[in-house]
Amino acid sequence: MASEVVRCGDVLDISVVTERQAEFRDVLENQKEIELSAGELQRIDGAGIQMLVALFRQAEQEQKEISWKDTSDSLLSAASLLGVSEELHLN
Repeated sequence: MASEVVRCGDVLDISVVTERQAEFRDVLENQKEIELSAGELQRIDGAGIQMLVALFRQAEQEQKEISWKDTSDSLLSAASLLGVSEELHLN
């Protein structure tokens, strides 16, 4: 089964996190490998980071692979600030 690319969009904050979480979990249920595309991500808040951490944890529990196709400075800065870069495989 090939990996599926999931785009994070340009905003991943509390206003969209519930909708995006459902989308990401659906893909995780149906795919063994996921690539996240966050190159366009300009704004991410704590809720967005928390959702991504939960997604990575769920994938690990289910022995599925998540990788980054691309990242943005906003994502890298927020993950570093919150101390979750390693958990999000951004190192």
